[in-house]
Amino acid sequence: MEFYAELLGPILPHLKEYAVFYIVGIPILLVIIVLTRRYSVPLIVFLFEFIVAACIMHALVHVNVLIFAWFKNSSSMQMVRDPEDDVYWTTPMLHFWEWDIYSPQWVIWVEAVFLMAILLLIYRFRPLKPQYKHKSRYYKPKPASKTGADDDDWGTPRQFLGLPDSGKLGRKK
Repeated sequence: MEFYAELLGPILPHLKEYAVFYIVGIPILLVIIVLTRRYSVPLIVFLFEFIVAACIMHALVHVNVLIFAWFKNSSSMQMVRDPEDDVYWTTPMLHFWEWDIYSPQWVIWVEAVFLMAILLLIYRFRPLKPQYKHKSRYYKPKPASKTGADDDDWGTPRQFLGLPDSGKLGRKK
């Protein structure tokens, strides 16, 4: 139990400070989401999908920068002559908003281009549009009966006749 008390220690002052917001604001927000669910739920799903893709992209860029730094240090002959010129390229894994930690600095712009590409791809393949109730493609209503028809042949297979033999059409008797 002490483990959880230590774990939640920094969170409790925050909850006490913003208790009014959580008690009043969250139910109001939930009511707004329920009333506008046709528009708000696709937006929430769209944002969640974008955030997951952005986190995966950031982790891949972080790992690639570390691999590139290792490769530059391992394959450089300058490293043999002067080991103090070792490169320490890195990106912040958790504090991605701190631009001073990025090394080299242009990695920020690579991540920004990747974020725009992710946003465009998600918008292209999973468009943000209101959801409608879909009609079942398996249910087909019974067709209206013909007026004056006594027997109903709905559900029975039709008898199709083949095409006439083309050799018989052109001959005279």
